[in-house]
Amino acid sequence: MCGRGPGRGGDRHKRRFRASREGERQDSRHGLGALLPRRKGGRAQRRTGDRGRGLRARRPRTRPHRQPRRPPRGHGHGRRRSGKPRRRDNRRRGLRRRILPGLLRPARRDWGLTDVTGKKRPVIAVDGPSGVGKSTTSSLLARRLGLDYVDTGAMYRAVAVAAADAAVDIDDDAALEAFCEGLDITYDGRSGKTFVNGEDFSSRIREHHVGELASKTSARAPVRRMLTALFRRIASGGGVVMEGRDIGTVVLPHADFKFFLTADPAERARRRHAEMAGKDAAPDLDSVRAAIMERDARDASRADAPLLKADDAVLLDTTAIDAEAVVAKMIEVIEKGRPSWR
Repeated sequence: MCGRGPGRGGDRHKRRFRASREGERQDSRHGLGALLPRRKGGRAQRRTGDRGRGLRARRPRTRPHRQPRRPPRGHGHGRRRSGKPRRRDNRRRGLRRRILPGLLRPARRDWGLTDVTGKKRPVIAVDGPSGVGKSTTSSLLARRLGLDYVDTGAMYRAVAVAAADAAVDIDDDAALEAFCEGLDITYDGRSGKTFVNGEDFSSRIREHHVGELASKTSARAPVRRMLTALFRRIASGGGVVMEGRDIGTVVLPHADFKFFLTADPAERARRRHAEMAGKDAAPDLDSVRAAIMERDARDASRADAPLLKADDAVLLDTTAIDAEAVVAKMIEVIEKGRPSWR
């Protein structure tokens, strides 16, 4: 995770995923008018030659029949105990507020998807079983549209590895929930790196045995509740391509666009086997195929958020086409549907 100190744009992105604290209020002035000095009467001085929207200061709104604003927390006599450290107000279930900071966002192309002109930036959900090309196509689609790519599977894997490190019994929901409360998970939208309590787990979560471990851990309700809340916060500002197994049905049921990828089981096994080739203790093709079938059955039968195609999702079979062709089909759907969300 890349930190960011005080300066231009820092606080704006830092506050993207948190509610306003007590005492915080947005300045009633907007645009460049908020930067102009005030004169008597509450109006900003207008510079000679200023023209255009946003350069003229607005008269402050009156607040009839309302109590005067209170000072920020900690101001005034007796608001803070002597010698006591201030409690961090931005804590919530151990999850950092800065999940996808603007500092890490890629440059956006002019697809009409940016918020510079006030247009809505879409949320795109991509679901499907393992081996269908979700990660490849989703990341490519995000780059083409200048959006953030979010690999939810990476975060499930990170939780699974962290739980194994801590010897947590994943069948004990109480112990698992207590463990999740103490986790600090961050995701770098540019590099795709996942951090747990400040440690980079990006390499560890790609070890071949972690997939099976993550499948079992992700089926547990405490883990799904924690990560579902995190995923929704990440997508709350729009402008994301999020891939997983229940994004369009559970995590983001109101996503602007939904895609469900599928492929022939034999082709899926071949792809997964090719990914594992050259790694230590890589399984053979038959073992990979058996593991995929077992994972499919587990994902489809779990009580909490089973793997299902959303009714309004576009089905794409990737068996005989490459990622470029899949993304081309996705963009075609998005271009046709733009009037419904823009």
